[in-house]
Amino acid sequence: MEWITETALAKHLRQQGMIDAIDLAFADFLIRLSGEKGRPEHHLAFLLLSHTVLSGKHVCLDVESVSEKRVAEVFPDTPFLNTAPISSLTTPLFSSWIESLRSSPVVGVSGEYNPVILSEKKQLYLYRFHEYEKSIAASIMKRVSQYCLQDRLVNRTLRLNSFFPNPKTVPDWQRVAAYSAITHPFTVISGGPGTGKTHTVAAIMGMLLDGNPHLKISLCAPTGKAAARLQESIRAVKTRMAESDPLYEKIPENASTIHRLIGIQKQPPYFTHHQGHPLPTDILIVDEASMVSLSLLARVFDALPDHAGVILIGDKNQLASVEAGAVFGDICSLSKKTLFSQKFVDRYHEETGERLSLPEPPSAPSPLDDCVVELTYSYRFEKRPEIGALSRCVLEGDEKGVFDLLQNKESAAVVYRELSSFTRPEEGIGPMMATYFHQIISAPSVAEAFARLERFRILCSRRNGEWGVLGLNQTVEALLAKNHSIDPTNRFYKGRPILILQNDYGLGLYNGDVGLVWEDATGVEKVFFPSPDNRFRAVVPARLPDHETVFAMTIHKSQGSEFDSVLMILPKGAERLLSRELVYTGMTRARDKIEVWADRDALERAILTPVERWSGLAAYFSSGLGQ
Repeated sequence: MEWITETALAKHLRQQGMIDAIDLAFADFLIRLSGEKGRPEHHLAFLLLSHTVLSGKHVCLDVESVSEKRVAEVFPDTPFLNTAPISSLTTPLFSSWIESLRSSPVVGVSGEYNPVILSEKKQLYLYRFHEYEKSIAASIMKRVSQYCLQDRLVNRTLRLNSFFPNPKTVPDWQRVAAYSAITHPFTVISGGPGTGKTHTVAAIMGMLLDGNPHLKISLCAPTGKAAARLQESIRAVKTRMAESDPLYEKIPENASTIHRLIGIQKQPPYFTHHQGHPLPTDILIVDEASMVSLSLLARVFDALPDHAGVILIGDKNQLASVEAGAVFGDICSLSKKTLFSQKFVDRYHEETGERLSLPEPPSAPSPLDDCVVELTYSYRFEKRPEIGALSRCVLEGDEKGVFDLLQNKESAAVVYRELSSFTRPEEGIGPMMATYFHQIISAPSVAEAFARLERFRILCSRRNGEWGVLGLNQTVEALLAKNHSIDPTNRFYKGRPILILQNDYGLGLYNGDVGLVWEDATGVEKVFFPSPDNRFRAVVPARLPDHETVFAMTIHKSQGSEFDSVLMILPKGAERLLSRELVYTGMTRARDKIEVWADRDALERAILTPVERWSGLAAYFSSGLGQ
């Protein structure tokens, strides 16, 4: 069968919108740079590399995965490609493709300065992404090679018992996570909603400060919303526990965005803090780390002093960053279950009296085995176990279990509707107006309006279309105007919820922040944003950065948030956007009730489609060496 070449397929892919102009321009540029050594199979590899990194969010192109494939397998969502003569085309044989790429003057190996790097694992990288992976892996390996960061903490056992007095599981994974963090300079703690991640982090900070009161601890998160929620959560833990342990009063609670922490600049080196000017910190805690891209996390590690410990907190099952890379997930995926070395198990038993009953260690242990802990018990779903069971079925790819729970008429916590049963959005949204949206507009104060806004949110898998974010926000506003609850001619009507889409460091507003239009004491309409001290600050509408209405938001944007009730809509035409992680993330934003509107085939496809992001990061830790 004929190979795919730039003349046979690239133009067709571009015309159908399967690849972008930048993909084609990138491949053409490298072929021109290669001179007479540029070949059709090189053009295809460069085209796929650009498309994979920019659109697929992979860190690299796994050449073997796209070798010897028919067009329909490489681009499964393009129906026209099944027609002749396109359908007869295939990608090159893996061995010959690799051999040919090695002869390209623009392709190098690790350590060489070439636009494209071919790793030992036969993965094709853009140079900078390969360097990002190498630097992150080297920084982590340097830290995990050290042991017992806080050996001076002589009363560890007493502190562990006081911070975690009533374990819900055996072993108590919160206690194990805390022990790992206070004895290692690098720790990863993963857990779903309500598994006690913030309580665990607060306890870790307390124990570290107990051993060294002068320790400098920095807290950060990828978005302003996530940083604010981290502050709120830590403050709540401190308030709840301060009476039983005064040590909690010493725990820091101020968190910032990652960009603000390392100091973004307009000119090179683009960040205030870097290897030559490191952060003044001893411990860095990154919340919602699953949302952090490869490039940003590389900048974070580059900004750390050599002695600084790192604790990454997140949910490995949530959606990864909207940019290339899934470092948190890559690290957590090194083992399907929490595994520890015999040295860790023996020392933990000696100091706590608790024996870790764990499966047999793997034949090829990872240096990260003692550093990755997963919290499994969800306190949030104690009262609503149906939502917890539903999310577990989604993660297991059990579509039958998902629909059994969704169609259980006796459960008030889980509701399912076929999206095709509605002819237009007004039919479904209309009955909800009095319960949710009118309540926001008619609230007696901005504080109460915010409280009502956070009780419910519509989450969508896509932005465009009548069942997307933009269409649904317009539907809600049209229904409010029809009922005379708002003035449709006034863009900033009272009660309009606003989502910030761009960081504005001067105003202290960040991507993901939510505000409400409300009248100030003089009757002037302004946009109010909650402050960490439970007060509100007003911003003149004209000064706002890029923003949009947020009665409905994308599931991606909802990460780090939680609501009493959630309506998740998965419309047709967005199949390429659907995944198991997307459904899980949307469902677990709900505390008390999740309602799903989707056609069965679309939901089934999502549940059976886990996200795969190619990277070579795991290889560094499985071998302990660089590529």
